[in-house]
Amino acid sequence: MDLSLSDAERLLAALAAIARIESKIDTLGDSMASAAQQLTDLKTQLADTTADVLAKIQQLTDQLGQLPPDAQATLDDIKAGVQQLDDAVGDADGSDTPAEPV
Repeated sequence: MDLSLSDAERLLAALAAIARIESKIDTLGDSMASAAQQLTDLKTQLADTTADVLAKIQQLTDQLGQLPPDAQATLDDIKAGVQQLDDAVGDADGSDTPAEPV
């Protein structure tokens, strides 16, 4: 196969362009993996935070005992809001799933 110099130059330019595209795809893949890990970490932190807040609300409720109706309604609203956040985040850290018996 006899390629003229201009054909060879075009072929080399095309190969160089393909190498640049491949490099950008690799970079994009790395960025996406990093973003996915950051989102997973954030989800885990949110799950931990909502679990901690719900536990502290329960601790406060246990310590205070019977609350006046308006205070109980406010506390119930707070618990419901935190529970909605917990439900939206899901069980990212596995804390809602009981451990398998050994």
